[in-house]
Amino acid sequence: YQNGGCGNNGGRGPCAHNCSQTGNQFHVVCSCNPGFKLLEDGKNCLGQPHVQSWDITATSIAASWEPPVIEGTSNKSFSYSLSCSKSGSNMIIPLNTGTDLKGKIIALEPYTNYSCCILASASRGGWSQVCSTIRTNESVPSTPPTNVVIKLKSSSSAIISWTPPSIPNGIIRGYNIYEFIQNSSSEVRKVQGEDSVSYELQISKNFGFGKTISVQVSSYTFA
Repeated sequence: YQNGGCGNNGGRGPCAHNCSQTGNQFHVVCSCNPGFKLLEDGKNCLGQPHVQSWDITATSIAASWEPPVIEGTSNKSFSYSLSCSKSGSNMIIPLNTGTDLKGKIIALEPYTNYSCCILASASRGGWSQVCSTIRTNESVPSTPPTNVVIKLKSSSSAIISWTPPSIPNGIIRGYNIYEFIQNSSSEVRKVQGEDSVSYELQISKNFGFGKTISVQVSSYTFA
């Protein structure tokens, strides 16, 4: 013991970390070292669960962990839960895993920061947890670019403009512009860059008088 005054804790087993004896020979006061929490029994100290891995996709976060260290007792029975909450939101998505040392939370939003915690509850009373901020992976945009406008600049070119997608699900890396000419094959032009909102289209030689030209714009991320 770090303090000999702890004795054998009145025959109830060892005290964890720092202990001192009060005027009552059967009463001791214990405190835990940094990184540990004192359990409800007042004499055992509980550490945090040890995270083995995080497995992250665009819509799910999975974790595996090892039991926390508990000092002062041989009774090391725990139950666990994994929870995630979106940054800036009070809504918590909980998952009770029982005694399993792994869990997976699904139906999350792509490219979004979540605060995820693994909580261990000791059968002797008391709990500890470890938390991490995790960003889900990118996905394809959920919405297309909007307000697509085409304006003829000359007989051989047109200016295409658009508004970026409202739910990009990541960082927009560029846009695909699809050119369709009546009774002719289509062509695809790529525009690189997140901030691109317009493009000067050189009209295909297949475009003749009286034909209709139409365009479609799509966006893409790294997903």
